Amino acid sequence: STTSTTSTTSGPVCPDIKPADDLQAAINAAASGSTLRLCPGTFRITTMLEVEKDLTLAGAGAEQTILDGENTVPVLL
Repeated sequence: STTSTTSTTSGPVCPDIKPADDLQAAINAAASGSTLRLCPGTFRITTMLEVEKDLTLAGAGAEQTILDGENTVPVLL
């Protein structure tokens, strides 16, 4: 499945996964046991993200990194 994301935040360059990146592709490519660091911003989730391995998603903070399914899409499976 394909996940579409768009960014609503601008600021300093973040070297990690940005809101405009394909979060599902990053999850799929990550090695089991790794940590994906998410940049600040709003990740607009249009299809449920599937995490089928031991993986940590680490955001920049509760008010800074948001996974938003816009009340229509469950965000994580």
